Amino acid sequence: MALCLINSLIARHGFVPYDQLVRYKWWYRHGYMSSTGLCFDIGSATTQSIQEFERRQIIFANEKNILFEHLDYLSDHQLLNEFNVYCSQEGVAGNGALMRLAPVPLFFHRNPKLAVQYSGISGQITHGDQKAYDSCRYFGALIVATLQGETKDNLLSNRFYDNHKDWFNDEPLHPDVQQVVEGSFKRDGGYEDGIRGKGYIVSALEAALWAFWSDEDLFEKGALAAVNLGDDTDTTAAIYGGLAGTYYGYKNLPQKWVDSVYAKPFIICLCKWMTYEAEKLSDGSIQPEPHFSRQSSIDRRDSEAHSMVERTISEENSVTTHSFPPIIISTPAIMPSIQRTAIDPKGKLGLLYDAYRDRLIVQSDIIVKDQHLYVLANTMKCFVRKGNSHENLNLLQIIDITNELRLSVELNISPGLGIAKTINYTSSIDSYTRFLYYNYLDREESLPGNANDISRSILSPMPKTQATHVVIGVNWGIEVLAILQLSPDDASKIDNVLNQIRENLTNNNTNLDMTLDEKRILNRINHTAIYSNIYELTQITNVLDLCYKIVDVRANRTRHSPLTYTLCPIRFLYPEYSEKDVTYIALEPQIIEKIEMHLLSLYCQFKILKKLLEHKSFHSSDEYLRQQFLDAQNQFSKLEKIYTKEMKKYQDCIIDVRKGKVSSNAIIRELTDNHQNGLKEAINNVITRLNNLKEKGRSFHDRKVTPNEHHSYNDRHDTKIEYQSTKEKRNGNFKYPLDTSEKKFGRNSSSFVERDTYHESVLPYTDRPLKSHSTDKLLLDDGIGTVHVSHSKSSWSPRTYPKFSSLMPTGETINILLLGEIGVGKSTFINAFANYYSFDTLDSAQFHEPVVAISSSFVMTSRDLSVPPIRVRLGMTDCNEIHNNYDHSTTQECKSYLFHMHDGAKIRFIDTPGLGDIH
Repeated sequence: MALCLINSLIARHGFVPYDQLVRYKWWYRHGYMSSTGLCFDIGSATTQSIQEFERRQIIFANEKNILFEHLDYLSDHQLLNEFNVYCSQEGVAGNGALMRLAPVPLFFHRNPKLAVQYSGISGQITHGDQKAYDSCRYFGALIVATLQGETKDNLLSNRFYDNHKDWFNDEPLHPDVQQVVEGSFKRDGGYEDGIRGKGYIVSALEAALWAFWSDEDLFEKGALAAVNLGDDTDTTAAIYGGLAGTYYGYKNLPQKWVDSVYAKPFIICLCKWMTYEAEKLSDGSIQPEPHFSRQSSIDRRDSEAHSMVERTISEENSVTTHSFPPIIISTPAIMPSIQRTAIDPKGKLGLLYDAYRDRLIVQSDIIVKDQHLYVLANTMKCFVRKGNSHENLNLLQIIDITNELRLSVELNISPGLGIAKTINYTSSIDSYTRFLYYNYLDREESLPGNANDISRSILSPMPKTQATHVVIGVNWGIEVLAILQLSPDDASKIDNVLNQIRENLTNNNTNLDMTLDEKRILNRINHTAIYSNIYELTQITNVLDLCYKIVDVRANRTRHSPLTYTLCPIRFLYPEYSEKDVTYIALEPQIIEKIEMHLLSLYCQFKILKKLLEHKSFHSSDEYLRQQFLDAQNQFSKLEKIYTKEMKKYQDCIIDVRKGKVSSNAIIRELTDNHQNGLKEAINNVITRLNNLKEKGRSFHDRKVTPNEHHSYNDRHDTKIEYQSTKEKRNGNFKYPLDTSEKKFGRNSSSFVERDTYHESVLPYTDRPLKSHSTDKLLLDDGIGTVHVSHSKSSWSPRTYPKFSSLMPTGETINILLLGEIGVGKSTFINAFANYYSFDTLDSAQFHEPVVAISSSFVMTSRDLSVPPIRVRLGMTDCNEIHNNYDHSTTQECKSYLFHMHDGAKIRFIDTPGLGDIH
């Protein structure tokens, strides 16, 4: 997009937002200026704005009687002046506006006021939030100041805004942006101190400035630091590069990177051309626009008058030696609106909408006249994405469900209908999971463009409802997500066919033209789940039939369903509703991100628990297992009541924030409450217990255990769910001699292996009821804040058969003796093996508490050498493991750990004190 922006500045000899949007559209639709020839990794906010720009172009062409193919090449100043280029929804504050920005201040740096103002407008046309506008203004000012020779200390000064206030026309910055200006990015710990390169524009700005502040005047170090923050790495690095590249200069960039740039000669040519055009604009060539406050624009946008305020530089006032169009800026001339993904297909023009709860209010007597229909040609999006077991995917984000609606579905404020049913997908996601997504926008229905005309078009009476908005636009088409689980043996072949399908769907091919082998390979997909806004597509069970059905449905518009709804505040159409009566406040993106981060893990845990309770292995004929399962069900019923109560609390809080009754800070306070952590711990305990029962069910299927054995087992274990160990008395501790030469070591180790006695630790079942930290205790307090569950006493799930003797005949086991110096990790190896042994998948291991067979510890350090290292301990206190003396062996005595494998084999690891302990 930066290359698109450079081309626009060159071709139009100045700043023409309409032309910038045209070139962004070319990139989106045709891969213009893309290194791959295709648009890739486009953000949802930019996508929405480009699609809105296309919609307005079609309306504009019909109103002005312009041929559609001429729209992208408009040069008539009066026509361009009438076109509203602010295509973003309200409240959009993504980082995409910032990453493409650098060409604007580079081009206009000789006129700082103009450069700063145009920087803000450049972002505003696709990202409409005040924070996006001000972030772009501030960043543009930094680049201008850099080109004027200011030092790094001046650039990063807390008083930068105050020192350049005239550049900003004395318009204050949003408080969040001002906080960055005042040095919120100056954190030595970087990531550890909370610096995050997120999609939220203020976070991205802060992360890029942190990288610039801490790069020690080395571009390479700063760029790598920006990338290594994680999250939206390419954007953070691009923003850093815009400022740092300007400051350090082209010649100081890492040569190995410069040599690897794709199409480097072309990019250098563009930059030189842009420099040439900018130099031709002398200080007097372009006069600044009349003073314009963006806040006043927003106020006018939301006012009922909606007067058209056109701002342009007339040709008479623009003394220039070149023939190029004036700067054209128009404030919005239409009512404010928001968009929602159409998860409920019953929506139509004139219908009411409750934005507090994100639900349609269905009325049977709606009559609408004078509606407009616009057919949108070849507007589609299709991609294939690979899964990743290490990534916590939010499936609703993959399909670009609008932020507020996504949160409503996640918290069950709004039911998960249509395409939003993807939230019900419960199967695991790994590297063999594929997401095939297809979105086809066919047409738009809309009401007239002003309040009076819309009011006259809706003939139905206004009922008393909870409505906040009215549907004034409906986009129709097809949206579908297929989640495919591939076989590892066929993955590469299936990927090839899926990419072929993607190309065919993208190019609107009606003939998929697949060979018999390709069709056969698709039938070998292990599992297919399909979600769509069209019900008949969700009934298909394989991806091949889905592709044929998409082609079929696409050709018949009567089978399309709504994709998105455009909503207008109800007060603009019904005078009886005032802004005071119906207040709607959208949550800021960073608040939604925090809510999802804190609550989605709780939701996922609860979903896993419900799925476990449906597992067929629990329907056992064994009385003991059946009783244990019934106990777990009872615990689940109690937890379900608490979970429902907690979710209702969050639902009410979010609705109150949207109504303006409470501040969004109330949500943050709820999220940081200790109650939620206690609930997570309790759910996790039941999950762990059920996993243990599932493993025992498999064991009992192969080996019948008598009631006497159950009784024996119960007698040998107390009520605490913790690691159990049996110890045999022995005379003194086993100590290694200081001399560890090969000869003596061989003799000593040989005599050790031949010893008849050693300690044996039994890895027991852990399916005893949770008593000391149980759900009953949780319920007694009617809350979760008082519950304190020790990780060391949490249940864990080793796969082991019951054992009733502390010493097994060595002929039936594989004995592995672990010998090594102090600190090489013998005990750590046994802990690692116990975790590998206990969990089926990496996801399961990451989700549950770790297995701690041997109490262990490790040291955490920080970059600040003045801060002493912190020793972190795991597991219960064990007198055989002493962690305080750094130069001593942690393990004091030899101890063995026996694992029963499913094939009947047994492995015994013998842990030993570290060699070289002189004490």
